[in-house]
Amino acid sequence: MPDDFEIIGELTNIEEIEDSETEIPDTHRFAICIKPSYDIELLKVYPVIDDPDAEEDGMLRIIDESREDYLRGIERFVVLTIPSADAQRLVLAMKRQRLDDDGS
Repeated sequence: MPDDFEIIGELTNIEEIEDSETEIPDTHRFAICIKPSYDIELLKVYPVIDDPDAEEDGMLRIIDESREDYLRGIERFVVLTIPSADAQRLVLAMKRQRLDDDGS
């Protein structure tokens, strides 16, 4: 144990912290990339997580291929709001793709 590390008190209920992924939300908003970068692909569709504060600052919260949500410049995307039935079908397809990716 390092010299600068000290445990004070009894350790109880220690849980392992697992890597987590952001669940695809039930959303009506999706972003299509029009300006790719190292981690977002041209013309790929990304689910948008509502974050009004970020959007006021010109940022968009999306879920990328890493399955984490990140802020990206809104200028990199065209944002679409689609009807509920179509949005549900798109979210379902994205969730199925995740399951397929996990099974490979």
